[in-house]
Order: sequence, then structure tokens, then C-alpha cells
Amino acid sequence: MATRTPAMAPAPTAAAAEPTLNDAAAHLAQACGIAPDHAAALIEEVDGDLALTTTKEVDEERAMLERFCRLNARYDAEAERVKAQLKAYLDELEAKQTRLWSVLGPRAEAAARKLLAGGKTKSLKLAFGTVGFRTTPADFKVDDDAAVIAWAKANGFFEWVRVKEELSRSAMKGSLKSPDGGTGGELPPGVTYTEAAEKFYVR
Repeated sequence: MATRTPAMAPAPTAAAAEPTLNDAAAHLAQACGIAPDHAAALIEEVDGDLALTTTKEVDEERAMLERFCRLNARYDAEAERVKAQLKAYLDELEAKQTRLWSVLGPRAEAAARKLLAGGKTKSLKLAFGTVGFRTTPADFKVDDDAAVIAWAKANGFFEWVRVKEELSRSAMKGSLKSPDGGTGGELPPGVTYTEAAEKFYVR
């Protein structure tokens, strides 16, 4: 009587290795265009922030969302603070540069004219830049487009006024009420249709 050999159970497949910090840092660095070590530091900082905000609330989903929103708001606030600091610093530099041109600009121009007098060139190369003179052509500067357009129309200079041709997106969307263009045909070239969908947001 033939004996039946029991079928061997398939060997368990190895579980997929979880991504390491280096893998995550490499992905973040490529996505954001930053150095890998900077990306790794950002990941460790966020992970640390999340670890510090662990809670024993019964509603784990709500607790997680509270932590998520709190951290997101904190990063938004930090970004705004840095933007404000950067703007203040740039304004300070601009003020200093304006002051420099006001105080030393005339002396610098006079010195440049003296050094370039009688020479064949109109510029002088220095260690930290080049000074010189260039001739700008005569020109008409417009300070008020609307006033000039009104005057041109009233005096028959219609060629002065250009009419810009642009797409009315509101009119187009009102006509294209379905993915096929509303008439059973295809959408116009250059137009794609996106189905309505819910999008997660934080504010």
C-alpha cells in the first residue's frame, strides 16, 4: 500500500525589511533637494517631537490628529518667524546699501571719472567689483498707464493700445459641464478633466 507523504508547508517568506533612517533620509533629500545629513537631522527631529507627544488618551486616532495638527502648526509658526527675520535682515541690508550710495556714491563716481579720464576704456576692474560708465539712450517713462491709454484713445492713437487675448476659464468651465465636453465630443486640446475628490487638509 502506497504511503502518502504529507505536503510540506511553504517556507515562510522573509518579511520586507523596514526602511532605515538612511533610506528615508535619501528619499527626503532627493524630494526636497537638500543634503542627506540635513534630511536625516530633520527626520530625527520630527520623530523626537512625535515621541515627546505620546499620550494615553483612549481615542488614539483623535490623539494622533491632535499631535499632528499641533506639530504642523508649530512648524508653520516657525517658518513665519524665520520669514519675518529674513525680511527684517534684508530690509536692514537694503537700508545700509542705500545709505552707502547716498554718502559715498558721489565720491566714488568722482574718483572713477578721475581714474578713467583720458583712457580708452570706460570701466575699471577692482578687487571686489568693476566701476565704470555706460551711456543710456533717451527714453520715455510711463508713470500712469491708464492715463496714457485714455489720452491715446481720445486723440486717435489706437495703435498705442494693445488688447491682450486670454482664456476665460469661468466661461470655459460653464460650457464644459461633463468630462466629454458637454456635447458628446472630446475635450479641447490642452484641457484635462479631474474627478471631484476629498482632499485632506490642516489649517
